Amino acid sequence: MKPAISIIIPTHNPGADLGPCIEAIFASDFSDFECILVDDASTDDVTGAIEKYPARLIRLPVNRGPAQARNRGAEASTSGLLVFLDDDVLVRKETLKMIDNFFKHNSGIDAIFGSYDDKPAHPDFVSQYKNLFHHFVHQNSKGEASTFWAGCGAIRRDAFSRIGGFQESFSRPSVEDIELGMRLVKNGYHIELIKGLQVKHLKKWSLLDMLGSDIFHRGIPWAALMLKYRMARNDLNTRWSAGLSMLLVLSSVMMLFHGSSHAFWLAAFLLAGFLLLNIRFYRFFYNKKGWLFTLFVFPMHILYYIYGGLSLILGFCFYPFSTIRKTCGNKTYAGTLR
Repeated sequence: MKPAISIIIPTHNPGADLGPCIEAIFASDFSDFECILVDDASTDDVTGAIEKYPARLIRLPVNRGPAQARNRGAEASTSGLLVFLDDDVLVRKETLKMIDNFFKHNSGIDAIFGSYDDKPAHPDFVSQYKNLFHHFVHQNSKGEASTFWAGCGAIRRDAFSRIGGFQESFSRPSVEDIELGMRLVKNGYHIELIKGLQVKHLKKWSLLDMLGSDIFHRGIPWAALMLKYRMARNDLNTRWSAGLSMLLVLSSVMMLFHGSSHAFWLAAFLLAGFLLLNIRFYRFFYNKKGWLFTLFVFPMHILYYIYGGLSLILGFCFYPFSTIRKTCGNKTYAGTLR
């Protein structure tokens, strides 16, 4: 008998986070699932994480990124509902039951995704800031979504198959899940952001890791995707308030470079407007972490919009030469789902 859901986890040299990830899945209060771990040519041994559990392990000979690994896992799965999890998240006991119940009672929805919770595992500032930022954005976005998140997301098997799976031209973790979501929406499928569907993130972020990920693996290719699919909806990181925030920050930076006293006061006025526009964001951090933490959030938030604006410009400039323009939207998925 086929299970209700198939859990697919791509992994590549996961370190210590994979074991707790698998343990949390099998500690769930829902048991009608199969768990498929796809080892994307790790040099580390991943078998220890699943040796106590009835999980299936698929080994790939060459590392080609999570998009391909998820597709291979989908091929090997048997359920009509595919649940994608990252290898550094902890599901809650009720997570799998919540996913199963949602699809049973919402036949018009083809895919769902959730968010990180508000209690990141690592206590350092950057890890707390990065994960709480993600939580805030997802928890304050619309339910009807135009993107997808594979950190904790589920999709009906038939929709995944018809759409062609993940775009395998993404050879490393990037915007492959966002691209899948855009392609789903462009083809008439419906995606829902479920705010109660939350998982704990175990990843420890450094400042350099965050900048590299946000600029090169998310920001620049995301800008190219918006051009490819002509999609920049008022949702998640592309809300009108985010665009206005970026404009205020970049304008204030330009004023400061001007050097005059009038420009300085104009920059201060623009930053005051930026602060007021994002007052809910800062109130969220104040309620969670206190005033001192929030004080450090302010310059990090400004930095976010500076490099976000540069990423947007670079993404638009390099789009004519990018692989996204040439490949995304084409059916490169070669597998066959049963």
